[in-house]
Amino acid sequence: MCSNVRMRLSRALAIALVAMACSALLAARGLELPKTPAGKRMASLLRAFNEGDEQVLRQFVEQNYAAAALKRRSAEDRIATYRDLYRETGGLQLRGLGETSESSITAIFQTRLAQEWLRVTCAVDAAAPHGITGVLFRYTVRPADLGPRGTMSPTEIAGGLDRYLEKLTKAGRFSGVVGVANQGTTVYLKAFGKANSHFLTTDSAFGLASINKTFTAVAVAQLAHAGKLSLQDPLSRYLPSFPRGDQISIHHLLTHTAGLEPFLDDKSMEEVEKAHLKTRQDWAEFLGKRPPLSGPGEGFHYSNADYWLLDMIVEMVANETLGDYLEAHVFHPLGMEHTGFGTSTAADMLRFAEGLRTAKLLSPEMTAQLTAPKVATDDPEAQYGYGIEVETVNGTRVVGHTGGAPHVSARMDIFPESGYTVVILSSQPGDTAPRVANKLREMITQK
Repeated sequence: MCSNVRMRLSRALAIALVAMACSALLAARGLELPKTPAGKRMASLLRAFNEGDEQVLRQFVEQNYAAAALKRRSAEDRIATYRDLYRETGGLQLRGLGETSESSITAIFQTRLAQEWLRVTCAVDAAAPHGITGVLFRYTVRPADLGPRGTMSPTEIAGGLDRYLEKLTKAGRFSGVVGVANQGTTVYLKAFGKANSHFLTTDSAFGLASINKTFTAVAVAQLAHAGKLSLQDPLSRYLPSFPRGDQISIHHLLTHTAGLEPFLDDKSMEEVEKAHLKTRQDWAEFLGKRPPLSGPGEGFHYSNADYWLLDMIVEMVANETLGDYLEAHVFHPLGMEHTGFGTSTAADMLRFAEGLRTAKLLSPEMTAQLTAPKVATDDPEAQYGYGIEVETVNGTRVVGHTGGAPHVSARMDIFPESGYTVVILSSQPGDTAPRVANKLREMITQK
């Protein structure tokens, strides 16, 4: 899953004078990092990061990280990723504290470049000298108690989004198309930057990556509603020779609880090329030979293999290719004229999000089943339904999906209660789309 979306580190920040001014401001607000082992290490990290000097960062990493941590991941790699993060953020300012203990601390920071928010967790060895064992950076939404109050109108949201995206684009941190609709009416649709040296337009098509899982889940739910399959059907009904197929259900595949190994990483793609897979049976045998991570239903393991198998099932039950099925039963009914299984435009994806929100593709009961949380994920703030990530942001339910690949960063968010739908499509890598989605979540859920 994408997902909801983890950060690596990076370069440096403002200057010592800015850091001192920031410290004075925090002291005036009564906010400072605790004097615990973890708090002291995070304070050292913030000072080094905000110094803006690679040699300072190098000294920090070499003097503050535990030896075992540097064996797992080299100092050079850590320094490089800190450097990348600095380029993205322009520096960090402490804004709040989360859970703290002697050996772990979580703090809330705001970036200087675009006033985005980061939740940073620093863990240290329990025993002296308490070296850092890991630091996790995660983009997040602004905590409700740290921002302005009052519901924003669609016009205010569009204006705030425009200023934010212009700033990101000018800094070279965003190129893509962003669309926002409220109760089915588009209130924002704009393109920024270039892709492959060409200026983007609102008609530009982008890869969707794992957002395609939502298309597959809708197809499965439609077939289930039509009585052509059951969500409790065992995989063995469709692929009799698949290992443990009698224990794996369609429900398990939809929720990533089949226990199948993650798929489509560099190693597995090398194996695919060597295997010369051609038929559905070839693929089933290939996926079945990969060692399971757990028993079916024993835990969440995000895996593309689950949805490859679901795609096969849809084709077998519908007796047509997945692309043809989706064109006839999803894309055409919603007027998605510029969408195929794999690519779409922001305008078409807004049509899809609205169609899902208003139960145009499924019955209200099946729509509710699709978007209801079924299982906890690797992200403590997200659960998974059927091809849908489910989160609560500032007390507001948000459902959708992230897509990520080497040249794809995409996010679709649906706010069922308030009627907003959001689509961000970009050819930039990493967490580009989820970061923009977080900014919109802040504005849409502001109360």
